[in-house]
Amino acid sequence: MDNLKLQIYKSIENRLTGHGFKYVKSKDWFVRKRDYGKDYYLVTVIDDTEIGNGYLVSPAASVRIDQIEQIFNSTSGVPSQYHGDSFTLGYDFWRKYGSDGLRFHVDITTKLQGISDDLLSVFHKYALPFYDEHCTVEQVDRMLNTNPYEPVDVERSIWYRCSKGIIASKLTGRLSHNNLKQMYREQVVNYANGFYLPQFDALLASLDVLA
Repeated sequence: MDNLKLQIYKSIENRLTGHGFKYVKSKDWFVRKRDYGKDYYLVTVIDDTEIGNGYLVSPAASVRIDQIEQIFNSTSGVPSQYHGDSFTLGYDFWRKYGSDGLRFHVDITTKLQGISDDLLSVFHKYALPFYDEHCTVEQVDRMLNTNPYEPVDVERSIWYRCSKGIIASKLTGRLSHNNLKQMYREQVVNYANGFYLPQFDALLASLDVLA
């Protein structure tokens, strides 16, 4: 079955090359470099426990905006080897739009051309627009900070959302930045028993001295 898993990735590798994506075998994802950072097309392949055989394939997309991630990682406490591929925003398409046509069962009877076509269709319909709509600091600011108390599909972790949101707010000069600092700090205090509060406070302090 491990061979089947590799075949799934290989089935779309050449088809994504034309869009500038390269397959990273050690990560099992596809990535392309952009002026602002990186785009990722992630194809998660896990055991299908519901059916009991084969794999469940779930495509997703993420973007990395270097300017935001460099500030975030300066105080995040995340090991440095992970800094270069930390995501700014992203989501599994099926979580937003439902599983129909966005999660695929694959086993030894599956025709790889079919799964390749499905993954490429999702890429064109969902991933490419996602990259275009989330590729600037201003877009991140609007996505995360317009309604700071409302959950967002593109970032499910409260710590990440508050951190990336307050960075984008600072970089764009949002007028409500000081209010957001208080709102987001309150959310981080109440998240995971305040585990991430030291990192968040360090981030706020670093932003206060940012020109």
